[in-house]
Amino acid sequence: MKFIRLVCIALMGITIVNAKPTAAVPRKRNQKPIPSFTQLCKHKESLPKQTKYTVKVLLRKAGTNNCDRAQQKLRKKQILDLSSHKISDLSPLAQLTNLKELYLSYNQISDLSPLSRLTNLNFLFLESNQIGDLSPLSQLTNLTWLFVGENPIKNKTCPVKPESICEFEKNGDELLIPEDVDTIAQLPQL
Repeated sequence: MKFIRLVCIALMGITIVNAKPTAAVPRKRNQKPIPSFTQLCKHKESLPKQTKYTVKVLLRKAGTNNCDRAQQKLRKKQILDLSSHKISDLSPLAQLTNLKELYLSYNQISDLSPLSRLTNLNFLFLESNQIGDLSPLSQLTNLTWLFVGENPIKNKTCPVKPESICEFEKNGDELLIPEDVDTIAQLPQL
């Protein structure tokens, strides 16, 4: 019995010594670690102009200039509206993984790759930007609505399934105001 026990212990030891460590989550070879918002914020003066601008917009949204507090507040957010802010660089958003709704319409965005890590997103609005490629969004499997109207998209194929969640153009139900209506003051009172 002691002999069997010794053999088992020896085999376990050999197995442990020869075992190769594996990563819990494999990282792609070319994939760089993403700097945290705090790191970007604390070094914003050395960042490219577009990245620095996005960091400043996010600080305003967080309601603080303290980088650590801003990161805490931003990471807790589930809804973030950055529409009409002239943003072109999304890299400071890459670690805001709790976001469920993200509004980025009417900006100057062309690169969507920083959004590929935001896998909790349900709603993503990207109307009126400079987007030509939707493939970085293929990892966003929780999306239930993706609106990308008024973008120069080359391949208008939905990057996620089902394809019915993607809307490429506005529906034809826009309100058209006749040109001869100059001001609302000319309308009769009710």
